[in-house]
Amino acid sequence: MQIVQARFFFVFKILFLSVMLIASTAVEINAQVNSTDEKADTSFHYEEINVLFMVEGYGDFYADVIYTNNDSLFVNVEELFRTLKIACIAGQKGDSLGGFIERENRMYVIDYRKNQIKVGDKIINSQNRLIKEMGALYMESSLFPEAFGITLTFNYRALAIILKSNFELPVIKQQRIEKLRNNMSKVIGEIIPDTVVQRNYHFFKAGMFDWSVASSQTLNGPSNNRFVLGVGAELLFGEADVSLNYYDQQKITNRQVQYLWRWVDNDKQIIKQAQIGNISLQTLAFINSPIIGAVVRNSPTTVRKAKGYYPINAYTEPNWMVELYINNVLVDYTRADASGLYMFKVPIVYGFTTLKLKFYGPMGEERIEERSINLTYTVLPANEFEYGLSAGIVQDTSLSRFGKAELNYGVSRYLTIGGGLEYLSSITNGPFIPYAKFTVQPFSKLVLNGEYAYGVKSWHGANCRSNLEPS
Repeated sequence: MQIVQARFFFVFKILFLSVMLIASTAVEINAQVNSTDEKADTSFHYEEINVLFMVEGYGDFYADVIYTNNDSLFVNVEELFRTLKIACIAGQKGDSLGGFIERENRMYVIDYRKNQIKVGDKIINSQNRLIKEMGALYMESSLFPEAFGITLTFNYRALAIILKSNFELPVIKQQRIEKLRNNMSKVIGEIIPDTVVQRNYHFFKAGMFDWSVASSQTLNGPSNNRFVLGVGAELLFGEADVSLNYYDQQKITNRQVQYLWRWVDNDKQIIKQAQIGNISLQTLAFINSPIIGAVVRNSPTTVRKAKGYYPINAYTEPNWMVELYINNVLVDYTRADASGLYMFKVPIVYGFTTLKLKFYGPMGEERIEERSINLTYTVLPANEFEYGLSAGIVQDTSLSRFGKAELNYGVSRYLTIGGGLEYLSSITNGPFIPYAKFTVQPFSKLVLNGEYAYGVKSWHGANCRSNLEPS
């Protein structure tokens, strides 16, 4: 009986110890589970929300962002950059982004495997600030100013982000360029005025009266007095000016009286201007006295403007936009075709002209090419003819007779030839002086001039301009 009881107590102890062991194990497992749950509560949690991006100078747009339980904001880089027109190309494996920021030579690469951002020569390690979620690549907002110069200010209550950058964003640049092009189209449409006021010519109309008096006194010396009187009026459908310059230390002569009648009408074809009186001319012979005579010309008094256009046919990248600037003013734009060909018709104008071609690519690329054109005023437009006839009396001791005929013709946009005949009676051994001249501009930076006057002179010159600047 005692043996049975001993065995019963032994089995009972074993069962009791087993139950206690199982209970302690369950408590330990439960504690481990609770500990695991506590760690899970402190792990990465996020919420995807739709926020409003506000960009000054562009406008607003909505995009999805990730907001974490530790108040961190992650932005979809590819979506944001494509909206802002910043070059952004995803890698083949979908774990990297690359392109350029601000300018083409400032390249960037965002590597999500290495948690690294490379912008130019700068490398930024971004542990736990680059994540890939649902196939999209996100970056923590605090990395944008450091890596790309873009600041994102998040307002949680308004669910809005204010975006600013330290450079001109491509989307803002594109809007600015389109606005310039639209303004250019409006200006082109308003070139022709509604009303043209024609000049009224009068047979006689009183004009202005000018006078001046100057006197200087010298101690124990003579005094000097000068008196100038001028009268102007409209006369015979032109303008007349008469002036008297009197100096009391000289005798009154005809040289002290200046008079000139001038008629101009640039709308005429055969004669555009005429002068009678004290005329001023460029002569081959040396004349040191005033000339009283008359001049008629068919050249206008306005600033000469060349006629026609010359084409620019060149190649760039396919489907790029090309803008043409003349003296820093946008005048035309076009899109290159599938082969990259673009064409412009550039107006021919006199003087120095700067041409600038701006190229814009679909990814925000920008390139600039500059050219310069120099068209001298001595070159006439092609097939244009000008003449000048003058005759008069030289106010010298012998009252020499003077006459000159000058002709100029524009053979092409690059070549002008001219010639004429000059007569001066005081040259006894050869009063007639025939002459010929030319102006040729084979290149924009090179102008060749030449003149030959029979028995008087021969002159040749070259004018070459270079863009080289001193170091």
